[in-house]
Amino acid sequence: MRANEARTASRWVDQWASLAEGIVTVGDWRSAHRWMWHTWRARGRAAATGINDALGLTGPDVIQPDIPHAFAGNLGGASILLVNINPGWNERLNRIEDAIVRTSEEASWEFSRRLFTTYPKRVGQMYWWNRCIGIAWRTLKGGPPDGISVCIKREWANSHIAAVELFPLHSNSAGFLRDYSRPSASTRRMQESIFRGMRATLTAALRLSIPLSVVVSKAGTRFVNDMAQSECWSPISPLPPGLPAGSTVHRVGSIVVVAIPRPLVTKRSALPPDVIASALREVMTGNAAQGRRAPRRSPCRGTRHSGRRGRR
Repeated sequence: MRANEARTASRWVDQWASLAEGIVTVGDWRSAHRWMWHTWRARGRAAATGINDALGLTGPDVIQPDIPHAFAGNLGGASILLVNINPGWNERLNRIEDAIVRTSEEASWEFSRRLFTTYPKRVGQMYWWNRCIGIAWRTLKGGPPDGISVCIKREWANSHIAAVELFPLHSNSAGFLRDYSRPSASTRRMQESIFRGMRATLTAALRLSIPLSVVVSKAGTRFVNDMAQSECWSPISPLPPGLPAGSTVHRVGSIVVVAIPRPLVTKRSALPPDVIASALREVMTGNAAQGRRAPRRSPCRGTRHSGRRGRR
């Protein structure tokens, strides 16, 4: 392993994890974004090389040197939160995106804040996000956006949807999660730092007090379920029809967290938007009704709940 790159990577990941542990307000997210942009712009290529060496990442698993992407949409006032493992990477599209967000930290923040209108205008097609917008609209409004222009839907999404990346570095696939529960001796230190930052990021996201958080991936569901067990989140059952097998729902204070072990959209198939939205709406309205009653005591004692430390 290259020594300078290894030290740079270890220092950057440790500092990112520590910074994530201190995020409480939207202003903290802004400060964290500022730190990420400046440090990664200066040392990102060396840090990416060090992470790849430490974890033995090759091919589509490689962490890219592109500017980190930590969030999208309205962190301060959204009604639905989408939680992703990390931002993907496409050589053609990310070359355009990185040229935009690398110009200044302010440009990077605004790109993420208004992603749903800026990305299709300046970068390219966003089929996955379009699908998410349609599901969010159906969930929050109770029906499909028939007769609504694409521009209006995207502007609506900038106000009503937020998304966070648990690990803000770009890669084509999430190879850094390999051996997630049993890291090898050679990868343990780097993986433990990454997982610490991911847990802190999810905790910070829940502190936003956005009513409905949705995780949609097999790896994300496993991560959420492990955290739910360690943090003693309250499971909700029975699950509404429409959620795929293996889905879980937990209540964290006033928030409901839905984990779906399937992607919303793949090249071969997609979850039916009306079915998924109906299930999410049922979970959300049921949680609101539960919130008007005295909450049940958590079955775990002496373990803190991670979603109730303040409003961003």
